[in-house]
Amino acid sequence: MREPLSYFEDVLLCTASTSLKSVWRLKQFVFADVGNTIDPIPVVAIDYGFANCKQPQEINDMKGAYRKFFEGGAGDPIGLRNAAIAGKVFEYVEGIVKLKKKFRHFMKSPHPLENLL
Repeated sequence: MREPLSYFEDVLLCTASTSLKSVWRLKQFVFADVGNTIDPIPVVAIDYGFANCKQPQEINDMKGAYRKFFEGGAGDPIGLRNAAIAGKVFEYVEGIVKLKKKFRHFMKSPHPLENLL
């Protein structure tokens, strides 16, 4: 599915002094070689809950949930990023994609990050 132009602009507006938003790194990780078991970069691991996974299968399950979010077309990547900053990833994704209860545990960040921005 193609992203709306505003998302494309969001990515293109990143410069050497402004980093790419973690949600775009998440999308890159989720869609990179589906069978790949490489760990996500730290910002993705922390912001989107992969740091809570102990087994490779848990990481693959999480990748599958996020893949459904991105492929479904109803989810807003910037909304997901904002939910990560607020510590509400599970609640946001669950509003778009039906998730198993186990994902509530995994989709936690250490704390809301809104005071750090």
